[in-house]
Formats: sequence, C-alpha cells, structure tokens
Amino acid sequence: MKAFLAAIGAGAALAYSPSAMALVMGDYTFNFSGNCVDCAEAAETDFYPVTATLMVQNYELGTPFELDNFVQFDYGGSNLVGPFSVTTSSIVDTFYGAIGAAPGSYEVYLHHSGYAYFQTGTDGTWDLGDDFVSSLDQGNIGVWSLTQPGGVPEPTTWMTMILGFGLIGGAMRSRKSQQARVRFAF
Repeated sequence: MKAFLAAIGAGAALAYSPSAMALVMGDYTFNFSGNCVDCAEAAETDFYPVTATLMVQNYELGTPFELDNFVQFDYGGSNLVGPFSVTTSSIVDTFYGAIGAAPGSYEVYLHHSGYAYFQTGTDGTWDLGDDFVSSLDQGNIGVWSLTQPGGVPEPTTWMTMILGFGLIGGAMRSRKSQQARVRFAF
C-alpha cells in the first residue's frame, strides 16, 4: 500500500511539472540578447552585448505572429544607436515570425512604419536598421528567451492531481480507523 501511495504521489508531482503543462494562448514577454559586431568594432572589443524586449498578447507559443499580437518592443541601445521603444501596433505595419518556449534563435521581423526594422534569423544573426540608412546595428549570436511562464495545466492534469490527492487522503483516513489504540490505566 505504501508503494501504491508513493507512486500516486510521484504521478501527481510529475503531472504538475512544467513539461506537462499545455502551452496556451496568453500574454508573453521575450528577451533578446546578442553580440553587436559593428558596435564591438567601434568600441575596439571582441564582444558588445545588446538587449531587446518583445511583448505580445493572445499568442500561442511557436505559432506565427499576427499584427494583433504585438504590444511593445524595446531596444536597449548600443554605442551606435540609442535606446527606443515602439508601444502601439498602429505604427507597426509588419510583424511576423514565431518564438517557442525554449531559448534559441528564431525568425522575427518587426517594421515600425516609416522608421526602423528589427529582424532576427534562425541562424542567430540579427539586424536593426532604418528605411534610409539600412543597417544601424547588426550582429550574431542572437538568442530569444521566454521571461514569463505561460503554461497552464491541462484539465486532464488537474483531474490526475485531484484524483491522486483524493486517493492519498482516503488511504490516510482508512489507516486511522485501523490503528490500534493504547490506553493506560491510572
């Protein structure tokens, strides 16, 4: 019986693990980090880190972006380009690509109407430019990572957990009624 209860408890714990959670539609924040090659050359170093943040809404991880998913994009800036933010989808005319739950290099393209674009490739390359000068910052080793958990357990996971807890509780209750009682006479 103890082995059975241990197996149920382990099953409930595994059922609630993040890998068992379904990736549902939700609001996500992704961080980008990469090496800016031209910034490093200008600074006379081998590596010049840059960062960006992308916020999306009503998005299912790994599926293609739609323009309605866009919420905000922030570029952290470099020694060549100052930081900037794009906060309304009304001035974003092109937004495509997809990002999954695992950190990695993903294809993403965002174009801010009449001003600038930011694109990343599956090979880790990335480019920030404008409609007039072309590339402003560019680099390699670009990686996206999910910064907000988006998983919600599936209904079957909840059922497994509740059933497991119920069985454990029932087993504990039946053990109480079977316990021998010891009384001391005074």
